[in-house]
Amino acid sequence: MRVVTLAVTSLLAALSGAASRAETVAIPDAREAVVQVISRGEGADPALIVGLHGYGASEPQIATLLPVELDFPHVYVAVRAPLALEDGGYAWFRFAAEAGGVVIAPGAVERAVDDLATLLPRIAEATGAASDDIHVVGYSQGGTLALALALDRPEAVASVAAFAGALPGDLATPQATAPLPVLAAHGRLDPLISEQDIALTRAMLAAAGRRVTPFDEGVPHVVGNAGRLRLQIWLADRLAD
Repeated sequence: MRVVTLAVTSLLAALSGAASRAETVAIPDAREAVVQVISRGEGADPALIVGLHGYGASEPQIATLLPVELDFPHVYVAVRAPLALEDGGYAWFRFAAEAGGVVIAPGAVERAVDDLATLLPRIAEATGAASDDIHVVGYSQGGTLALALALDRPEAVASVAAFAGALPGDLATPQATAPLPVLAAHGRLDPLISEQDIALTRAMLAAAGRRVTPFDEGVPHVVGNAGRLRLQIWLADRLAD
């Protein structure tokens, strides 16, 4: 197994007065992962919150789109997706837009889920966070990946929150059920994720025993102020458990 470097760029909250610093650790992995630390809440055994950006974006998107302020020990990080796109930005998996809709290569989402599930405990170790208290937050394609992780690998996380994402309908429902808490947020004006898409997503998760909390907001393919507030409440409730 090849050993590469996990680059962790720490951007501590401005109120702390601490300067940004770069940390690097060597971990067994198949690629170099770039992780940006958005915020920390001091205390013992901090929870790890992992943000997944959208298609064609990169890790700084999470800091502005889904900021959190929590009075609990935590490390909030944003991960850069592994696939560099020709026109800029990054993706978790590739897809093609065809007349019948979006087509994803067979197994692409499942491979992305496996890669993320492998990376999460390594991020926890690198940042000093608890490996058994990991919460994943995703937006758009990152939201789809977060939901697929909740469906396929519930043992890897303590909770999942997804905004403007939906599960591909051809993902297999797991045999075993698990009561993983999942926040499935949707914009009622979203031109990319329909009401039918999000209804199917929530049904797939519920069929697998996930504890689905729906949240609908009158916004397009974005996260509105109500969504950001709902995320704050969601994470605070999870970290208080």
